Amino acid sequence: MTISTNSTIKAIAIKNGKSSFVVTARFSKIRDDIKLTLVNKYLPDYPDQGDETLINGLHGTTNWHVGNWQGYQGNDLVAILDFGKVAPINKISLGTLQDSRAWIVFPKYVEYWTSDDGTNYKLLATVNTKVDIKDLNVQTQEFSADLHTNARYIKVVAKQYGPLPEWHESKGSPSYIFADEISVE
Repeated sequence: MTISTNSTIKAIAIKNGKSSFVVTARFSKIRDDIKLTLVNKYLPDYPDQGDETLINGLHGTTNWHVGNWQGYQGNDLVAILDFGKVAPINKISLGTLQDSRAWIVFPKYVEYWTSDDGTNYKLLATVNTKVDIKDLNVQTQEFSADLHTNARYIKVVAKQYGPLPEWHESKGSPSYIFADEISVE
């Protein structure tokens, strides 16, 4: 069987009239029109599914222990998307997580840069976080921007919060960025 689109497959085993539990597997088709390059590598302890995690179509939940999150610490998240040719780009977003108690903090801001040659980039949008680090609710946030432009390359820069603040029990320790998906329309 070949799977060519996002699919969910459910299976059971039946023997002598008795059925097993239903097992469910979800398969997501990674976009083949985008090549992703990570300028700064994710942490080995938080790779999720590796280099393609940010374009695999899977979004994480606030229960970050179960996966779909890629972690960065000490460096900004910097990703370059290559569409192979100049293409229309209407909207872009980066999904992120905050769990301040676990040192996971929303980026201060996310920048979206565009280029036609992969060398000269122009800043098109900066999206600031809407949630303070003091908000201890575990939550997700989409850093979305309407671009309405044409470009071959998009550079996504998610700026680290930096060291944890004075009030935090681990003050001064480096915070994490957890990202799950870059969505492009």
